[in-house]
Amino acid sequence: MYIEFALDKDQAASNLLLIRYHLVKWANQNDQIKYTEKTIKLKHRVTFDDEKLYTYFAMTWNAGQHNWLKYRLIEPMKTRQP
Repeated sequence: MYIEFALDKDQAASNLLLIRYHLVKWANQNDQIKYTEKTIKLKHRVTFDDEKLYTYFAMTWNAGQHNWLKYRLIEPMKTRQP
């Protein structure tokens, strides 16, 4: 599972800086939660080692009126085991 922020094509760089700033702020306010992040094309992805943190993130993240802070929780397709 991962959290995905969509970046606006025309303002991707500034949106990404603001998203990353708010992620650091959120993590610091919540006992230094560790996360991993990467940007692929116009999508910024955030992952946690502990699956329970996705629920916690959803309950505590405040996007307010900012569209660039809105996110989606993505469950990647599981690969089949032979």
